[in-house]
Amino acid sequence: MTKYFVDKQGNYIGGFDEAPAPAGAVEVPLAPDDARQKWLGTAYGPIPSGPYMISKSTPWIRMSDDEAELITGAMQQAGARLKGIYDAATFLSTDDPLWATLHDMIATTLNSSTRADELLAPET
Repeated sequence: MTKYFVDKQGNYIGGFDEAPAPAGAVEVPLAPDDARQKWLGTAYGPIPSGPYMISKSTPWIRMSDDEAELITGAMQQAGARLKGIYDAATFLSTDDPLWATLHDMIATTLNSSTRADELLAPET
C-alpha cells in the first residue's frame, strides 16, 4: 500500500510503497492533485497560480502587531547580505530564489506555514 509524505512546510515529497519514509517526513492520507499544492493539516491547499509579485509592505500590513514584533526580531538575526537584499527590494516575487527563504523564516517564526502563505498571498 502506498504511503504519501510531505515535509514540515507541507510540500509534497512523494508516495512510497516499501521504502522507508524520508527523514523528517510527515505521512498524509493522499497525494495532491498537483505536486505544487501544500498540505494544510487536513487537506491540500489550492493549486498555485503562476508567479506573482506583492509590495514589500503587504505582509506587514496583514500582520498583527504581535506578529510584526516576532518577524522584526527574526529579521534582525538574518545575515547582512540577506538584510541588504530585503532592504533594497521594493517588491517580493514568488520566482525569486529568496522567496522561499522569506516564507520559511515567517513560517518558522510564527510556527505556521499557513500563516506565512496568508501573509505572502497575492494582492487582490
